[in-house]
Amino acid sequence: MAFAYRYGLSASDMGITSPDSFVARLLGQGHQSRPFDELSDQEKGHLNGWIHGLFDSEAGGLGDELMSSCPPQDFYLLVSTLFQNIVLAFSTGHLAEESLRGGIEYLVDTFLLPSLVVAITYLANSLWVERSDCQKAIVRVLNSVLAPTSISNEAQAMLTSVMNIVAKPLEHSLRAYQRSDPKSQEVEPLLKSIKDSIPLSRRTGAADHTELDAWSLGGFSNSIRQTLQQLVQWSIHPTMDRMPPAYTHRQMLVALKLLGAKRLLQLLYEDIRQQTDTGSGSIIYDVATAIICAPDIVNTPSNPVNFLDSSGNMPAPAQRKLTLREVLKSDAEDCKRLQKTDMNLAEIVVRLYRKVESQMAVSQAQAIQADTMLQNDLGLSLDTGTGSLDDAMAAAAANVAQGDGMSVDNVSLDLGLGGVGGDLGLGGSSNNGGGSLDLGADDIFGGLGAGDDFQWDNMDLS
Repeated sequence: MAFAYRYGLSASDMGITSPDSFVARLLGQGHQSRPFDELSDQEKGHLNGWIHGLFDSEAGGLGDELMSSCPPQDFYLLVSTLFQNIVLAFSTGHLAEESLRGGIEYLVDTFLLPSLVVAITYLANSLWVERSDCQKAIVRVLNSVLAPTSISNEAQAMLTSVMNIVAKPLEHSLRAYQRSDPKSQEVEPLLKSIKDSIPLSRRTGAADHTELDAWSLGGFSNSIRQTLQQLVQWSIHPTMDRMPPAYTHRQMLVALKLLGAKRLLQLLYEDIRQQTDTGSGSIIYDVATAIICAPDIVNTPSNPVNFLDSSGNMPAPAQRKLTLREVLKSDAEDCKRLQKTDMNLAEIVVRLYRKVESQMAVSQAQAIQADTMLQNDLGLSLDTGTGSLDDAMAAAAANVAQGDGMSVDNVSLDLGLGGVGGDLGLGGSSNNGGGSLDLGADDIFGGLGAGDDFQWDNMDLS
């Protein structure tokens, strides 16, 4: 659980393919509460038993019958629903604060404490969407969980481990609530209690809340445009005393999540058109190419599944969002139709596509170097397969040799670079700003099919 939360891993990232897996259900649904009507009769009985055992003084606490009838797996999947009822009861006055703290003391015992990872995640998510009265109740519940009145040393160490997992998303939720209710005096103590755990909470490379706030001012699309313009201006005037723009690729990763690859690519097209008109075409093409080619480790293609699940069937491959490169490829396939409505945009798409694929192509020298590293640095004995390896390398080199057509992802496209210089025909003359964009339609669109045999209709480009 710590590994999955800290690095933002899904069940498929961890190699879990069965939808019935407890770990898969916990990671995907554990932090979501469920309506009472959707619970089974057994789950309703367990939930009722936990509520009475934690908060009903006449029930005598958590009995052996409840603990034996409700295994830990079932309890973990009920924790979010349990805390939803706790918040509702406390916000409506049906649960006193003294009873709340008394019940929470059971949950901060060592054998139940790991379930608080799911509970705190649910509470942090609820802070974003609940009404004001429920938000205040959530903050009071969080205070009881993070600062219990009575806790053993062993349980305190486990609670610290729990906070190391959930601190970052909890901080984001608390600060968002603090902005909506600046007079609240209960948020700051909670932030101080998780302060030491925040640096340990996430290792995903995701943007910090301060960065998100800065990018959101004036609209996220405008912040992307400003970043692109700053990079272009910095390239035009590369003086020693000029500070580089405060660029971080986290901004583009956030844009991919919030805007989607298609919308972000449209922003790149628009900026390329604008910068080309002002004479900075070659620079903006380089900037856009670097952004598209940058890897996204959280959205890489999954390895092919070569085993059967517990039911004897081949598991379905994990679904993922389309990348900028894939959407660009789709637009390039459709350039013949695009050419009829917007000739300039079609030219931008094809030029950018050629530049990206040229950047991503593996040269023969790189393939040989990789082979040498495998044999020398890793000490692998590849003598027995030298012939087949050389044949494969020769075939790969033939596909990417300069002037030949490129075959990308098993889709044959005549997007060859023959006759185009190292700058892909983007100029080099200082008089025109480095952007000679006057290739004829036959040259730039030559060989591109209409895309009728390329099945993109069933793919989500959002």
